[in-house]
Amino acid sequence: MLNKLPRLFHLLRRHKGDAFRILWSAYQAKPFWIKVHGRRFYQNFDRSTFFHLHHSYPKVEGLIDAIPDQIEGAIIDGGANNGLFSFHAALKHPSNPVFAFEPSPLLQPILEKNLEPLGVQVEQMALAEAEGTLDFFYSPDSDQIGSFILENVEPFAKDPANIQRIQVPTIGLDQFVEKEEIEQVGVLKLDVQGAELSVLQGATKTLERTDHLLVEVFLIEETVLEMIELIRGYFPYHRAVNPVIYGADLHFSKAPFED
Repeated sequence: MLNKLPRLFHLLRRHKGDAFRILWSAYQAKPFWIKVHGRRFYQNFDRSTFFHLHHSYPKVEGLIDAIPDQIEGAIIDGGANNGLFSFHAALKHPSNPVFAFEPSPLLQPILEKNLEPLGVQVEQMALAEAEGTLDFFYSPDSDQIGSFILENVEPFAKDPANIQRIQVPTIGLDQFVEKEEIEQVGVLKLDVQGAELSVLQGATKTLERTDHLLVEVFLIEETVLEMIELIRGYFPYHRAVNPVIYGADLHFSKAPFED
């Protein structure tokens, strides 16, 4: 516990206006809200909340800062989680349509609260190579623990025996873009817990009309080189945005970076 105190103090200092509400929610183990750009942003409280507030919020802010102030076309958030990226993106680019994909049933009420007031279209399904269904594994211990790959869930579950498996609908990006008649994608963000290559393989037409791709890359993934080779066929420029364990959030672009 003691080794967690410095991180907790840093977290509460960062969110000092919401500190009482965070601690009260921790005591009650209930959802809570904090102020983000003057608006309420909701989050479930569970065993990963403090880590998420401390780590994920600055991480997403880094991704949003990487997006140019002026973009054309839709913003697609693959792996929306509680909607933080879509929330920021909709505020930064209010005239661009935003689509948020998230299959986890634990996150749907929070996504509705966070994104519907901003006009974000929430898709309760997963991006994959094609339309169909896939097994989705998640732990009731935390809404942050979910993946199509069981081995990506087991190390983080308090009790692996409690991991739940459900079938969720999937759609390929090319199919979705055609269905929604999206002519241009300004930003595609992917954070789908190891399934990024599969999503990109179902998005070859979409990548041709995408200006910016933000993707979390883990160097220990077996498919990482194949994925990067696929991406570089569409995006000649890239840079690291955030460091993550064993990898980084990478920003790929069709045009040179201005900064």
